[in-house]
Amino acid sequence: MRRASFNELIHQGRQADERPKLEDARLLRTVLEDNLTKKQKCYIILYYRDGLRPAEIARRCGVNRSTVTRTINRGRQRLLEQRRRTENLKRLTEAMKHDEED
Repeated sequence: MRRASFNELIHQGRQADERPKLEDARLLRTVLEDNLTKKQKCYIILYYRDGLRPAEIARRCGVNRSTVTRTINRGRQRLLEQRRRTENLKRLTEAMKHDEED
């Protein structure tokens, strides 16, 4: 099974034309800095950026493979939740601007 790229993870459920790169880069930076635990950041970076398998991450970090997999999955969920909150806030802001113009 092919591993999804980090970019695909962030864009899960979006159409190709809905992917503003600069905005996503900012979101990703913010999320990685502020919304993930240190372990989630570490495991996600090793998995997506460095291409390591959960078993290799587990061996390097001295933990069980299932711990790595569970931590990555929880980090993914946090990333997706943050993206949804950011999109909802953006829609609300745009609606408020539209109401002010009327």
